Amino acid sequence: MTTFSPWLGVLLVVAIVVPLAAVYLETSGRRLNRIGLAQWALTLYLVVAAIHFAIQQGIDTATADWAAMIAGSVLTFPLFQRLVRRARDAGMGKALPYAGAIPGVGLLVLLILLVKPSAEPERR
Repeated sequence: MTTFSPWLGVLLVVAIVVPLAAVYLETSGRRLNRIGLAQWALTLYLVVAAIHFAIQQGIDTATADWAAMIAGSVLTFPLFQRLVRRARDAGMGKALPYAGAIPGVGLLVLLILLVKPSAEPERR
């Protein structure tokens, strides 16, 4: 019989709650272009990979994996805020970033927002 750590459940809840909270709380009205989003996504990926590599050099692989998952969960908050800003810039609402919180769909959302051109700003 396989047993699961209670921490795995906590991590799964955090992995879903953090993005949803970030999308909900982003009400700044700011916009972000495609290059800005690409820079944020690449930076996040490199930071998590560097943390995983640095920790793995001194401790066992399982602990390094957990540390990288925790770091990724913490760094997910600003990334999802940027997804909302990019969706706003592309003329979309918050529905697409909300869908990005679904595991496995986030990469597709990121790719859509990286490809979609910016919408024309409203003229007043």
